[in-house]
Amino acid sequence: MPVYNYWISSYNLFKKFSGSSVSCIDITENYCKKYLEYLKTTITNRGKCLDNSSINHYFSKFSSVVKDAVRDKLISANPLDKIKYLKVKSSEPIYLTFSELQSLVNTDCKHLELKRAFIFSCLSIYFAIKTPTPHKQL
Repeated sequence: MPVYNYWISSYNLFKKFSGSSVSCIDITENYCKKYLEYLKTTITNRGKCLDNSSINHYFSKFSSVVKDAVRDKLISANPLDKIKYLKVKSSEPIYLTFSELQSLVNTDCKHLELKRAFIFSCLSIYFAIKTPTPHKQL
């Protein structure tokens, strides 16, 4: 999702949570915790709860706005200082096999430049994995 869309989505989620206009006086630690809890229960368009990574991403947009308000002296202290982000499981990257890549090369695509860039990216990773890196002699 492009960065701009994350900001719009974050704004829309916060607007649904707050219901109406919010004053800087309302942005307390407790209010921020409630917003984080709200994000944990938010259902996506696909009918699933947001994963922790997405929650953290949306909450970081909110956090950025709060930090700007503190910097601009609209809020005296940062109410987010004691609130921790959710833990996110690290995942192993999944790579295309060489035969999958060959199949991709043979597939028609109306966006040829995009296809070429993607294939170049895949090949760069493929050869980086398959080619041992020479070590410098000390």
